Amino acid sequence: MSIRWGSMMSDSFNVSNGVRQGGILSPYLFNIYMNGLSLRLKKHYAGCTMANLIINHLFYADDLALLCPSQRGLQELLEICEKYAHEHDIKFNTKKKCGPHKKEKITKKNAVVAPFILCNEKLSEVNEIRYLGHFLTADGKDDKDMTNACRQLYAQDTSLFRKFHMCTEKVKIKLFVTYCSQFYCAQLWRFSKIDKSYRKLSAAYNNVFRFFLKLPKDAQGRPCSASGMFVSRNVKSFQEIMRNLIFKFRCRLNVSDNEYYKLYYSRMWQIDLS
Repeated sequence: MSIRWGSMMSDSFNVSNGVRQGGILSPYLFNIYMNGLSLRLKKHYAGCTMANLIINHLFYADDLALLCPSQRGLQELLEICEKYAHEHDIKFNTKKKCGPHKKEKITKKNAVVAPFILCNEKLSEVNEIRYLGHFLTADGKDDKDMTNACRQLYAQDTSLFRKFHMCTEKVKIKLFVTYCSQFYCAQLWRFSKIDKSYRKLSAAYNNVFRFFLKLPKDAQGRPCSASGMFVSRNVKSFQEIMRNLIFKFRCRLNVSDNEYYKLYYSRMWQIDLS
């Protein structure tokens, strides 16, 4: 290795130490290494096919996800990662590497499904995993994500009410919009208005708003109208938030130059948000 400073070049020397975690050079060196692994994975034929494109991995910082519909293909991708790690002295944390997948029906009697192996260690298989905050399940549903969002919504409301229950309604509305109207990964949810988890989350959003603002019940003892309480205070309803999130997400995909984004946008699911 040599170091160039302006027009001057140092003598060649061997590298004996790595950079510290969190150092200035750490992310640059990491990107160089991971880019090499990404190029190798792209050359492999195994992966999920979208039109004429093959997608077999996702990178986000040090989080690596391998994608493949077949067990043998996924094992080959793991072997590529293992070989690359051996060549560049990279260590994978096999304790965290779990994979949700839909188990195929075994037709042969007494047939045994081989486990996934990485760096001579067996990877544990689970029915669900959390990747970048989004729950991936073997059945492909997003009920787990919506249930978690509902739980966080109630927890946030409890915290806000305990700290700011004496504030004016205007301040409470501002706090509610800021802290209770953000639904992480909602753009990726596949749902309809008849889904149980979706209806629970919608009801939780309405109940949290009523509780935080201490809205009174009507003459019959029923909660005030959801549409009325949001319209009168110029606050977006849950359905309006979902529509805005998905519309803005689709707009970002549509204007992107990334070929994968364009393909994904052209094949996006249809969602009933009426």
